[in-house]
Amino acid sequence: NLSTRGFVGTGDSILIPGFVVQGSSPLRLLVRAVGPTLAVKHGVEGALARARLVVFDAAGNPVASNDGWDKNGEGARIAAAGTTAGAQALSPGAADAALIFVAIPGAYTAHVTGADGGTGIALFELYVLP
Repeated sequence: NLSTRGFVGTGDSILIPGFVVQGSSPLRLLVRAVGPTLAVKHGVEGALARARLVVFDAAGNPVASNDGWDKNGEGARIAAAGTTAGAQALSPGAADAALIFVAIPGAYTAHVTGADGGTGIALFELYVLP
């Protein structure tokens, strides 16, 4: 698992963590960009109000994206994956971003931005799921 906290700006100042999936088998991953929950649960001032997360492969192709973890009926599945991974629960209705995807071996980057163009502090998290 991996996490990093940083400032999310705009343009060239967005948060861009990278990760590599090694081996010969794909991995099922939970990837999250947490901003609003930092403010609600931990009192972090200046937290990103609305997070957007886009994961890119090594060729620069977007492979997964999200701008609302509990949109489109995905909330229960993402919450269950977070519990399985030992992640803190996201605040219900909060505009954090989270997604589950199967990553084939290779290099990836994740772009964390403000879904509404906003800026602030965010936590990027990556969990390997069973």
